[in-house]
Amino acid sequence: MGSTEATKSHAVCIPFPAQGHVTPMMQLAKLLHSKGFHVTFVNTEFNHLRLIRSKGPDALKGLPDFNFETIPDGLPPSDRDATQDIPALCDSTRKNCLAPFLELLKKLNSSGEQPPVTCVVADAGMSFGAKAARVLGIADATFWTASACGLVGYWQYAQLVKRGIIPFNDENFLTDETLDAPLNWIHGMSSAMRLKDLPRFMRVTDLNDIMFDFLKSEVENCMNSSTVILNTFDELEQQALDVISSKCRNIYTIGPLSLLGRHLPESNNHFKSFSSSLWKEDSDCLKWLDKRDPNSVVYVNYGSITVMSEQHLKEFAWGLANSKHPFLWIVRPDVVMGGDDSAILPQEYFEEIKDRGLVESWCSQDQVLLHPSVGAFLTHCGWNSTLESIIAGKPVICWPFFAEQQTNCRYACTTWEIGMEVNQDVKREEIETLVKEMMEGEKGKKMRKNVIEWGKKALAATEIGGKSYNNFERCMKEALHQDENFLTDETLDAPLDWIHGMSSAMRLKDLPSFMRVTDLNDIMFDFLKSEVENCMNSSTVILNTFDELEQQALDVISSKCRNIYTIGPLSLLGRHLPESNNHFKSFSSSLWKEDSDCLKWLDKRDPNSVVYVNYGSITVMSEQHLKEFAWGLANSKHPFLWIVRPDVVMGGDDYAILPQEYFEEIKDRGLVESWCSQDQVLLQPSVGAFLTHCGWNSTLESIIAGKPVICWPFFAEQQTNCRYACTT
Repeated sequence: MGSTEATKSHAVCIPFPAQGHVTPMMQLAKLLHSKGFHVTFVNTEFNHLRLIRSKGPDALKGLPDFNFETIPDGLPPSDRDATQDIPALCDSTRKNCLAPFLELLKKLNSSGEQPPVTCVVADAGMSFGAKAARVLGIADATFWTASACGLVGYWQYAQLVKRGIIPFNDENFLTDETLDAPLNWIHGMSSAMRLKDLPRFMRVTDLNDIMFDFLKSEVENCMNSSTVILNTFDELEQQALDVISSKCRNIYTIGPLSLLGRHLPESNNHFKSFSSSLWKEDSDCLKWLDKRDPNSVVYVNYGSITVMSEQHLKEFAWGLANSKHPFLWIVRPDVVMGGDDSAILPQEYFEEIKDRGLVESWCSQDQVLLHPSVGAFLTHCGWNSTLESIIAGKPVICWPFFAEQQTNCRYACTTWEIGMEVNQDVKREEIETLVKEMMEGEKGKKMRKNVIEWGKKALAATEIGGKSYNNFERCMKEALHQDENFLTDETLDAPLDWIHGMSSAMRLKDLPSFMRVTDLNDIMFDFLKSEVENCMNSSTVILNTFDELEQQALDVISSKCRNIYTIGPLSLLGRHLPESNNHFKSFSSSLWKEDSDCLKWLDKRDPNSVVYVNYGSITVMSEQHLKEFAWGLANSKHPFLWIVRPDVVMGGDDYAILPQEYFEEIKDRGLVESWCSQDQVLLQPSVGAFLTHCGWNSTLESIIAGKPVICWPFFAEQQTNCRYACTT
């Protein structure tokens, strides 16, 4: 791998495994790639096979710097070409996907064939992605692929429970007027909202319902994320976005993504072979549309997940037929619950519609909606479909199915005034009436005019210099595209001889590691900046050090703080505890179970012969680094006591990493334990040196015990302690 490739930012993108999530994540991934990112796009194994069946193996061959990987979803294998059971899928991904995803990230980092992973962009329904990023200490961003108003709707879980609205006592709410209750108390949502317009997964009689619990958890994770990316634009959802921005640290509205994608370089023709469609698309329908008059066709598509009864399908069928308007109707093979759709629609139906209706199983929706002959869109109100209708300037007839589609529908019909709503218990007469009103009536004309205006605003937001365009640029620089060249060039070697109160031998790399940031909003940078300021403003500051060791630094601190007291090393000061306080011996501050057998092992060694190795309680490292330490210690031929915590390797099982032949090699001179009483070990006469991470307690304990140190600092001020230990 060349040096240029090695310094690229590497984004791993992982969508929730459903069509409406895969599509926008692919759009975002392509945009990141166009800005210089190396991209790894992660599908579930089930969806990977579906994509191959849909577009052929070439669709997932990738590029040298845009690769496809897979992880299992935890469900039993299946070759069914349909969306998986959503509750089962949600429950499985949150329980089973973290470990394989971490393993994949480790594989990517250790392969040497691509730059190390620098950020994870995870769908809001795949919060394990953000957890994995935090384990590895890399940037993460949560991609909310639905509407902002939908997110605010989901955020009402706690309020609905607090107000006694949910859980419902029984399912009578489905047939009485309960769901018609107004919800004009939700800050950030339209005053036209009714209970029925909140996301459908909130209609529960049991708070332990899988989808209710899953979305409650994932929405909380999203709102607590350091970075939230939304596929929307400010003018469309400003009220909801104001609420979200008051709760989240950093939000970036970068939509509509399909419009932002216009800025992809034309040279990226290879992207045309990439597909995010899980269904095989029919292109003949575009030729059929070419033969129709402008704005004459009703396009009907319920999305990739909606299912309905056989009766509802028939009501749609005859409502469309009776409207006498041309229509393109997408009927997925699995759209009827447990049915075979082709058998449901009789031959006489196709005879009736043959001159004006076309029924297909799937199509390229964005191309269809942009076709001049399409005049209206009968939709389930999924967010991608809603945005695509706005982009194309097509008014909508709304029949929401689940999730936040009900919320999108209400906004389309009241706030944005671009749609008409279909009753959930759909009847053919209603479909006929709504189609005629949309295609022929004054209300339809008004909605067409409104949606065209919204489309212009969407276009403006994604133009160069537009709000969404600028937000995307900011998102890359502030949250994702971290220029970490300073880690490999000579930047950190710069001398810092100008800091009053510090050694003149200090270099930039010797300052606390949390100051090495590419973003001043970095969590640890911001936290420590705030806490250090609080400390320096405190009325009294106590330090676990002694004057002769750090006089220069203490002089500066005492000039800034009102009262400082140096009372260390505390472990030596503790010698003055009354001997009668033997009950203190039962008190322990160790968070790890200590092994005492190592003290017996040390008793058998010669004085000053053993190297004691301990990285402290937080340090983590790569598998390769652990192996380098292992064989370096072994090859030194000196006895050693090596403390290897169970979690010292990032996402790994350390004992499995060290092979049996290693323990054979060191059996006469090396001992590996998981934890010990460090102060007792360092005071052992047989210990001659201490390989340490340079935490302050460890540094003081080495001084007390009179053991020189080999320093491998990990983070925080350990780099500073190391420099002082080695020079001052």
